[in-house]
Parts: sequence; structure tokens; C-alpha cells
Amino acid sequence: MPLLIRFSLWWCVKNYKKEVMENSLDSNDEIKDATTNRIRKFQEIRGKDVGNVQFWDIVVITARDENQRRAYNLQLKEKLENKQLPLGVKYLSIADPPEAKVGNGGSTMHALSQLKTRFESDLASMKVLLIHAGGYSQRLPNASLLGKAFMPLPLGDPLYQMLEMKLITYIDLPSRMNPGVFVCSSDTLELFVLDRSHHNHSWSFKSPGFTALAHQSSLLIGITHGVFVLSEDLDLDSNDPIFIECLQFLHKPSMDVMKEMGAVRQHSSGSKDFVFTDSAYFMDYHTASRLIGFYRNHAPILCEIDAYGDFLQALGCRGTSEYTKNSQNVSEETDNLVSTREQVFQLLTGTPFHVIAFNKSVFYHLGTTTEYLHHLCEDVQLWNQLGVVWDDNTTTEPRHKRIRATDGRPGRMCLMHSVIDEQVDKTMMSIVEYCHLKNVRIGNNCIISNCRLKSKQLVVVPDNTFLSTACIQISNKQMYVTFIFNIHDNLKQSSRSLADLHFFRQPVESIFSENQEQIKATLFPQNCTTFKLWEMKMFTPSETMEESVTIALRLQVDITSNIQLKLAEFSKSLSMNDILEMKCVEGVLQYRRNLAVIS
Repeated sequence: MPLLIRFSLWWCVKNYKKEVMENSLDSNDEIKDATTNRIRKFQEIRGKDVGNVQFWDIVVITARDENQRRAYNLQLKEKLENKQLPLGVKYLSIADPPEAKVGNGGSTMHALSQLKTRFESDLASMKVLLIHAGGYSQRLPNASLLGKAFMPLPLGDPLYQMLEMKLITYIDLPSRMNPGVFVCSSDTLELFVLDRSHHNHSWSFKSPGFTALAHQSSLLIGITHGVFVLSEDLDLDSNDPIFIECLQFLHKPSMDVMKEMGAVRQHSSGSKDFVFTDSAYFMDYHTASRLIGFYRNHAPILCEIDAYGDFLQALGCRGTSEYTKNSQNVSEETDNLVSTREQVFQLLTGTPFHVIAFNKSVFYHLGTTTEYLHHLCEDVQLWNQLGVVWDDNTTTEPRHKRIRATDGRPGRMCLMHSVIDEQVDKTMMSIVEYCHLKNVRIGNNCIISNCRLKSKQLVVVPDNTFLSTACIQISNKQMYVTFIFNIHDNLKQSSRSLADLHFFRQPVESIFSENQEQIKATLFPQNCTTFKLWEMKMFTPSETMEESVTIALRLQVDITSNIQLKLAEFSKSLSMNDILEMKCVEGVLQYRRNLAVIS
């Protein structure tokens, strides 16, 4: 009889790679205690009316377009029906405007304007959690179908997703907050200690303007994040968070700029240099209403505005407008980018700007396949801080609720909401989520998501494989398509030449027997001048999930075996972009519900 393992996590350590600053054992224990306490608070109101608990009045998840918004609202509806979220809260998704790519800053202003229209004067008395999730998740395509806000984590019963983790992480904040908007990302985790003494009320979100969370990070992390410049008399040895004015915000600065601007600090103990980096922030209602007025006066916004780079760089007594002309971090520079940025600067300059500087906190990003694999399979520090309990064979909990670990061999599998048999080698450092697999052996460094395969013969999934199945609608008929990549393939890359585009680490032009022009005409959108894996039609729909997975794995074998493909075989194939347009969210959710009752 096969061993069925459901809703469980297998994991251990393999060459633990640090992406956050080292924390002392005491600090880790305190972060773990604080997080455990927040999880307990969340469980007390999960599926119940929040009542007198000070909580969010509105939780908003932004979406890239109407298709994604419908998917988000459908999942929110299911979570509420299954009592997986606190009740008495208004949950909704708001799609970005269709005119142009507006960035998370434009998305913020648009969402605020929509909230104002819907709630009118009542919005002035509400506390809003605004979670940015409007994107295709090209660097983590297992989140492309349903969104990063609905990525699973191996905690909770039912399983927590990133949305629940956001509600857990910030559960202590509304009680110290005036009406306003708290802005965050959907693919990050911030774990922190608020008050060791439990009597420290020196910090809050009740000051006018912006109040941001600030985390101690290495200079290397500072290069790719926002960095706060704070006053020199900051008490770095305080155990509690410090509420302090911010002099300037640096957006992805170089090490030299961080040093020149006085952002680099060091504890009195002589530890390594560090900087305070950003994660999430609050703006009071008055500030939010100014952004609403600006948006309504200037809509449609036809350029990318950054909710961090453009909003926060305008703040602080040292803030200048020099950044408005720097388009280094903009994916598409439009004609009115500089002028719009200058107008945003004029709107926000002089607005009060404070940070809550944590002495004990960590920041995790889970937005890429590499990060997702590392944090869910290797990161001992994260799982200790989340309070994950390793199975020591002494627990009395049912097997399907245990968090399990095997012996000390390198690499362990993270298995979530899945049914597998003994053929799956759980020593592999891979992620298996929402799968039903029989007679399948999975290699190392793989992400297998939403797949069903019950094979009579042993099927081997090679190392570094990304594999995920989507339910789609074709002519009102429900079908399935499995998309497959090498875990290191760059789905966001845009190239003018097929020679520079790689699929399974091989140039696309070398995969087919036909010439470049024929490949372009068959696999890519008409008249396109740049080429992306995201838009390449390589994935063939099938009537069953099993057949769809088999076709995808056969494609991988052919390519990696240097067997040249014929374009005629891909006449009905779909690209990732097509799949998202045709996705059937109801079908995906029904499949996952069915997994829960398999015995």
C-alpha cells in the first residue's frame, strides 16, 4: 500500500545561504516568540467576526488587469466561505487601469481613488491594508495562475497562503494606527520584535505623513532595496523599535552613495556595517487623500510611478528632485515620465516622514524560483522563526498535520497539500505543491505545482525542472496544459535575436529543424520585434491533467536529448501569456479541493 503524505513539509539544511543579516540566537528566539504570538492571535479570529479586536477595515489586493482581479476575488470568496480569514472585514481586489503600465505607485493611487468612490466619506475613518500583487510573476511562474498573494506556505490548517501571512505579520499594527493606508508587497515576509517590555508606546502610526518600517540589513542587500538615512544620534543599542524622523530615502543606492549620505551604521559592539532598508509603510488619510486628488487631476497616468522610489524619495529634509530624471529602475521609459515624477515630487515634498527602526527583525523575499526553493527547503533560520516544529516521532498529532524531517543527508523536500507515494525521494531539495503523484521520482532543485500524474511505469523528473499544470477554457470546454522550463530559464528576458533566447538552457533557434523566420512566424506574436520565452507557443493542451504532464515531460526529454523539433507539432500550442488569458480558476480550485478528500 503506497504511503500517502498530505499537507506536510519535508526539509533540512544544505549549504545554508544567508540572504539576511546574521541574528543572535536570542534575537531569533525573540522573533520566533513574537511570530508565534501573532499566529495565535490570528487563529483566534480566523473564521470569526473580529468583533472588538482592532483590525483592518479593508484589505485590498491589487491586480494587473480584470482577468487577474476576477481570479483574486474568486479566491477571496472561497476563503471567506471556508472561514479561512477573519470576518467583518471588507476584502476586495482592484485592477490597475488598462491604459498603460503604471507601476505600483500608479496602482496605489488608482486603488485609493477607487476606494474613495466606493466608500466616500467613510474612507476617512478606515484602516486599509493595501497589498500589491499586480503582476504575471514571471520569475516565479507557479504563482502566475492564481497570484503571489495566494502562494502557499507550509503552515496552518488549512494551509496558510501569503495573504494570511500578511494578516499575521501586521496583526499588532492597527491598534497603534490612525485611519490611513498601509502599503506592502505580496511576496515578502517581515518578521520582527515590537516591544520586549510590552510597555513601550513610543512608536505608532499616528503621526501625519508617512511612517515606514526599517530593517537592519547588510550593505549588499541595501544595493537592491530602499535605504533610509536617519539622524546620527539614533540609539542603536535599544532593544525596542525606535520611532525617528527620516532625513532622506535612497532608492537602490551604490555602496559609495550609502556611505557618502551617512546611511551606513555600526553597533557599539563593533559588528559589521549595516544600513536600514525598507519593506512596507503607512500613510495617514490626509496624505492618501492628496494622492487621490493628484490622480484624479492627472488620470490617465501613462508612465510607471514607483510607490517607493517616487513617493519616498520626495520625502525628508534632504530629499531632492534629482531622482526624477533617473530612469535606471524603470522597465519602460515614456515621454511624460520625468514630468509626472516631478509633479509627484512637488506634491509630496515637505510631507512628514518617519520610520520605525527595528533592532530585531528580518526581511525575506520569495519572489523568484531561487528564493522560493531556498527559503522553503533550506532556510533553517526562517523556519525556526516561524515556529515550524520538526517531527521527532514523539508528537501525537495525526500524520497529515505534522511538519516532518528526515535524517541529516543534504537537501530536503517541501511538500504542501499533496498526495505522493514512496517513489518520491524526499531527500531532494525540491518543492511539491498541490500535486497527486504516483510512481514519479523527482530530482533536485525542482518546483512541481498543480500536477497530477499516476503512471504505471516510473517517471523521472530531472534536476532543475519547473513543472506546473493550468486548467484552461477552449471554446467553452475545460482542458489542461502543463508548462515546463528549466528552473534557471529567464522568462522575463526580452531579446531582438532568437540566438540570445534560451529554453532549457539551449538557444531556441537550435531546438527546431526549421529556420529563424519560420520559428518566429509560428511560435511568436505577429509583427513582434523582440522575443520572450513568456510569449513563445510551446505548450500543447490536453483533455486530462495526466496527458498534459506527460506531453510536457516528453518535450523536455526531446530538447535535452538534442532531438530537433518540428514546428508542425506546435500548431495548436500556447504560450504562457495565452495560458493566463485562458485560465479557468474554478477548475484549478476544484482540483485542489478534490486533493483534500483523497484518502
